[in-house]
Amino acid sequence: MAKKFGKFLLFTAAVSAAAAATVYVLRKKDSSPADENEDEDDYDDFGDELEEEGETIRNYVSLTGSEHGEEAKEAAKETAEKAVQATEEAAQTAKEAVEETVQAAEEAAADAAQTAGEAVSEAAQAAEEAVNEAAQAAEEAVNEAAQEVQEAANDAAQEASESVEEFFSDDDEDDTIAIPVNE
Repeated sequence: MAKKFGKFLLFTAAVSAAAAATVYVLRKKDSSPADENEDEDDYDDFGDELEEEGETIRNYVSLTGSEHGEEAKEAAKETAEKAVQATEEAAQTAKEAVEETVQAAEEAAADAAQTAGEAVSEAAQAAEEAVNEAAQAAEEAVNEAAQEVQEAANDAAQEASESVEEFFSDDDEDDTIAIPVNE
């Protein structure tokens, strides 16, 4: 947008410079070479001397239409038309620049929304994977604990079985029954 605005300013400056140059040339055409030297002799005040002598030199501008007047009017009219056209073109350019900026902003917002949606989807997928990994780790831990409990129970059952066998095997060795006798 700044690029188009810069072009607009450059174009406006160029049209203004052309209009100023046209006015300057037209005024310069109407002036005589003596008028050009007036700027240089501005420091000397000869007005008193002329009044004393009774001579007054004045340049009058004719109010009736002349060739130069008509040319100046035509040039001013053309310059005004060009300025109006340039203003209309500049307004159109500014309008297009604003529309392009709005379009770019809409596209950027849509891209940002899409990126945010993708980020949310990725976060949800990562969370799901983390939950699945945690569940798998918990299942493995439970299976290991169950295995250890199973082994401990088997060991305890084996020991109990051995103790019972030992208990009954001690009774089998001594088959004699001791009966107390009363005498």
